[in-house]
Formats: sequence, structure tokens, C-alpha cells
Amino acid sequence: MDTLHLAQPLPERLDRKELLYYLGYRGQPIDAQTADRLDRCEEKVLKAAQPRWTLRRFQLDELGQPTGSGLVLQGKDIFRHLAGCFELVVMVATLGSQVETLLMRTGLCDMADSLVMDAAASCAIEAVCNRLEEKLRSRVQEEGMYLTGRFSPGYGDLPLTLQADILRITNAARTIGLTLTSTNLLVPRKSVTALLGVSRSPVATRPDPCAACRLRENCQHRKEGKYCGR
Repeated sequence: MDTLHLAQPLPERLDRKELLYYLGYRGQPIDAQTADRLDRCEEKVLKAAQPRWTLRRFQLDELGQPTGSGLVLQGKDIFRHLAGCFELVVMVATLGSQVETLLMRTGLCDMADSLVMDAAASCAIEAVCNRLEEKLRSRVQEEGMYLTGRFSPGYGDLPLTLQADILRITNAARTIGLTLTSTNLLVPRKSVTALLGVSRSPVATRPDPCAACRLRENCQHRKEGKYCGR
């Protein structure tokens, strides 16, 4: 399962409510100038985006580790997420280097546009991953199986250092141009790595959004009755 075809990896328009949420709006009215900026920045991000992705699927052994991958899962949260699963799907996706270049260039000349474009790019990569997950879920269901939601390195106690092994086993540098910094951050920045489990019985499709988060006690989103992944 190294490839998964998506006829339309990106929507024609981003979810405006989600975009405003990324920008910190909480129901405030949007004036015409701001609406115009949102439209303009969104259009530039979607035009620059060149989504690419790859997937690998591994059997899980009796200890919950993916066999034949060289990937070693650590922490309690990922095993809780994969409880009852017999297979692991490793997903990597990126919007591509052109979005990275757009964000860098805009940041040098227009900070307001840069902030909006950054939020729009975050919405865009989330949309790509959601569509990939939906397609993957349909394929797994055709096999009579069930798919969990995504769980990424850095979430809960799953270490961010796992990024390097994920990129290695998916050959992401060669196949989709995805690399890492020395601090295990993805390049291009608007990229995602994630783990999903496959089970023979129904599972929760999403992890508890707050239970595993180190910032939950002081999180502004939780104080508002929301959570950052929504």
C-alpha cells in the first residue's frame, strides 16, 4: 500500500470556519478587508500546493510492534491507541516545497499575509490527510476491517524522534521530498506523519483529543470548551 490514489487531494475552497479558528477568531465579525485578505491568501496557498503522500502497512507482533519495519514504538499512548489492532499503517504527506517557498517569501515582505497563509496551509495539509484517511478507511472496510484515527509523533508520549524512522521506512526523502531538521521537524513544514491501526473489530476513529496532551492543564482551547484538533 505504498500508493493511494486521490482524484482531488485538496478541496476547491478551505473550510473558512477552520481557517478563522487557526487565526484565533472566536466568532468575531469579519470586515470586507479581512475577507479579501483571506480569499487572496487562500487562493495563493491552494495554487502553490502540490500534495504528495505515501503509505506503508505492517503487521503488529504480540508486543504491538510493527514487524519487518525497524520501527520501534515507544510510550503508553500509542499502544493505547492501537489496542486491539493487528496492523499498522504509516502515513506521510506534504503540501510540497512551493508552499514552503511561498510562506518564506511572504514572511519577508508582508507579515499579515504570512500569518493568514500559514493558517491556510495548515488547513490544507489537514484536508489532504483527512481525504487520505477517508480513502484508506474505505479500502480497509472493503476488507472487512476497521481503521483507527491518526496518531502523530509528538502527540502524548510518542516521541518526536520517531519522525526519522518513519521517513526512513517510507523512503519519504526520495518519494515525496520530505526531510527532517536536526530537531526532528519536518521540511517542508506543512507536512504530516501519522500512525493508524487496523483492527478486525470496531475501534475509536479518533484518540481522546486532550487526555494525552502535555499542555492540557493550561490549554486555552480547553478553557473555551474546544480542542486544537476539533
